[in-house]
Order: sequence, then C-alpha cells, then structure tokens
Amino acid sequence: IAPFEAVIVPINAKDEALMSTSQTIYTALQNAGVDVLLDDRKDRAGVKFKDADLIGYPLRITVSKNTLENNEVEIQIRKSGEALPCAIDSVADKVTELLQ
Repeated sequence: IAPFEAVIVPINAKDEALMSTSQTIYTALQNAGVDVLLDDRKDRAGVKFKDADLIGYPLRITVSKNTLENNEVEIQIRKSGEALPCAIDSVADKVTELLQ
C-alpha cells in the first residue's frame, strides 16, 4: 500500500511556471481530501518516475512544459498503465473519480 494516493511530478523543478501549477494542483487535491505528495526534488524526471513506480502510487500526475501549453496535465494510472490528459482546472474532480 502506497503512503499517498497520488504524486505530482513536475518535470523541471527549476521552472517557476511548472512549480506554481504543481502547487496549485497540490492544494486543490488536498482540499478535495486526496492524500497527495508533491515531488519537488531537483532530480531528473526519470529518477522521479522510477521512484514513483517503486513506491507504487496509484496515480502519477505529470506537469510538463508541453502539457502546460495545452493547459493540461497527464494522469498516469498505475494499475492499467493508461495515461490520460486532463485539464488543469478539473484535476481534483478527475483524480477523485479515478480513486473511487
């Protein structure tokens, strides 16, 4: 059993726009009652992804420059391996739905 229901992984922790969006999503998920972790380490994305897989978070929310251009994030479902695009303003609703 994972210590959190979801992890938010900003691809580049040095990018202020990515970190600001990640923090906004983190707050929205906490307010929705989701146990969530924001991986704000300065490590490369591959290291963060590997750690998320090893720990076994049910959902991984990836925030990247590419997804931000479309005002979206990517939600990776561990159980199925499926990756879903999701509008930033509906992440809390989608995550809550996926966790039920």
